[in-house]
Amino acid sequence: MGINWSIQTSLLCITCPIILVVFMFYLAIYKSTFREIYAEVDKIYKPIPEIEDQREQQKFQEENFQYENKEFSENNQQLQQQLYIDPIQNELHKNFLDNGYEIGQKVDVA
Repeated sequence: MGINWSIQTSLLCITCPIILVVFMFYLAIYKSTFREIYAEVDKIYKPIPEIEDQREQQKFQEENFQYENKEFSENNQQLQQQLYIDPIQNELHKNFLDNGYEIGQKVDVA
């Protein structure tokens, strides 16, 4: 009819603690190796203050450059508006110079 009840119980009482002890050793070794690996990974990927400072400085420079670029383009537009020469006025200046007059010369209008 199978194995006797007393033998089953004795086998269970002997094998169960052995399995638990082996499992505990496995976990201890497994956890310790992964703890060491995680410590190494933390050392490698731990943010270095100098690199973080460089990243912040680079980000600040990029933002500052964008601001200066925007300011430059606005100033450039203002200068272009100030330097705009009317085509008709430009044609008058050309005619004036072609007729032998110099800029700044006084002309008598009769």
